[in-house]
Amino acid sequence: MIVWTIQPYSVYQQLQQQQIFSCDPRQSQNLQDEEFRVAYSWMIKQMIKQIGLPPTGVTHPIWAWYRWDF
Repeated sequence: MIVWTIQPYSVYQQLQQQQIFSCDPRQSQNLQDEEFRVAYSWMIKQMIKQIGLPPTGVTHPIWAWYRWDF
């Protein structure tokens, strides 16, 4: 499956070197907003209920989508 996400170029470089990337909440501008944090926390809880626990060390999902239709 191919998914799309919008990230800084540094994420691409990290993927090239380490072949892994996960969200660092300290670097997320969105997580500085209280309303966003509340909504994101709700989404994380729902994902755990539906999918299960995330991999070790991963606390926040990365926004991505399967298709980009115009």
